[in-house]
Amino acid sequence: SPPPARQHSSVAGLLGTVLLAMHAVIRKRQGLPWEPEVSKGLSKNSTHLTNVAAIPNFQPLAEDELTVAHGWLAHPKLVREITSHLLTLQQKALSKMLEMMAAPRHIASFLLAGCVPALNVACKGDDAEVRRLATVTLGRLAREDAGRKEMIAKKSIPALVERAGDSDADVRCAAFEAVASLVVTLEGLTACHEGGFIKVTVDRCTAAGGESEPSVQLAALGALHQLCKNDPGAGAAIECGAIEMCIQVLEHGTEGMREQAAFCLTTLTVEQEKKKMAMEQSVMIALIMLLHPSKPLAVKTAAACALMTMCNGTRMSDGSNACKVTAIKEGAIDALVPLLQEGLQHELAKTMTHETSALTVYVTKCIAALSDSPIGRKQLQAALGDLEALAQSDEPLVKKHATIAVQRVKWSP
Repeated sequence: SPPPARQHSSVAGLLGTVLLAMHAVIRKRQGLPWEPEVSKGLSKNSTHLTNVAAIPNFQPLAEDELTVAHGWLAHPKLVREITSHLLTLQQKALSKMLEMMAAPRHIASFLLAGCVPALNVACKGDDAEVRRLATVTLGRLAREDAGRKEMIAKKSIPALVERAGDSDADVRCAAFEAVASLVVTLEGLTACHEGGFIKVTVDRCTAAGGESEPSVQLAALGALHQLCKNDPGAGAAIECGAIEMCIQVLEHGTEGMREQAAFCLTTLTVEQEKKKMAMEQSVMIALIMLLHPSKPLAVKTAAACALMTMCNGTRMSDGSNACKVTAIKEGAIDALVPLLQEGLQHELAKTMTHETSALTVYVTKCIAALSDSPIGRKQLQAALGDLEALAQSDEPLVKKHATIAVQRVKWSP
């Protein structure tokens, strides 16, 4: 092995090379010329130090140029620049901030630098692009627990409510997407409820509520789905007419909107009284129409999920079992039985997984619920073969619910 003195010399040389390379990169990033230092005596080195190494930014940058050094000072500087009087500087700072937030480690530094109050101000600006970028950035913060808490504490909800009615459709979409991330916690849901966002969301789901852009309607329905997963969101949405609105979307919306509306109904019609409200709006016909084999898989899955919720109800206050009876009368069994073939095809192709089994699980649960009716059991006798085949599936949920359906269809008093 080399003597210790030579080892020390090698390490020192390596460190010197690394520092030299870092210096070159930093100077290039700052827009400054750089030349490698060459040892040619005191006079030469002194000239190099005074002419190159120690010279400041002798080439002034444009006023709207974003100069950010990559370090701990970058975060407060970007936060300061997003409220700059220069429009281009605002846009560049917001774009850079959003880019850096792709790494969660930067989010804590931005929060510490006070980014939320600055974003609240920026999303109310005159420029549509600045408002969009600021709202999207708030949405990125809402995906982190610390970001959600800071947004609630710094009163970002009123700013998002205002952006939900923005003149630019992209800004409105960004506002609803931000809220969909914010309400995953009870604190966020409560803040949105108290801030009046639920009524705004319900209104923006349809053209009748004042929203003409389908993309915004879809974003609003996605936010409503999250808002309705827990109280007080579901109760407030129902008071604002969410059930009637969702059924209207099932009948007249785009395929994506119908999917979201069906999932919203799944959370809105858990209680028996809410099922009755939906029944009065002919929800069964709307859902059964979406079970047609020609419909996209996502739409059929959402419709089957909503139908499952409706059929799982108990008796009405007058003693009738209107949900199951109405579903059978409107042709639910005729719509559900052909969908068992999709599950059988997955079984034959050995592609039945947790992801691909959702439709089959919902369909078998609907069949099990409808077989409580004598008329339903009679109509379902022809589907026993398919149900028994699915009961042999290796997918646990498919096997479980198909087995239950077989037992109920075969039951006799």
